[in-house]
Amino acid sequence: MTVIVYSSKSGSSRKYAESLGARVGLPVYAVGEQPSDERIVFFGWLRKDEVVGVRDVDRSKIIAVGVVGLDTQGRFN
Repeated sequence: MTVIVYSSKSGSSRKYAESLGARVGLPVYAVGEQPSDERIVFFGWLRKDEVVGVRDVDRSKIIAVGVVGLDTQGRFN
């Protein structure tokens, strides 16, 4: 089975993860709460050149990564 896992500071990544989960019928978990044996669609946010939280999941289980970013005016990209 596949699950959606997110790392979120402001709540934006969580919102996108939950929206996708509702649309495709997949369970959604915060980093550290996900089952250990499932494939992962990961949602995180950018800090410089790093997707925050991706290091906290088993990378061999990741099948897709979504990144939420804001421009300098605080608008979603």
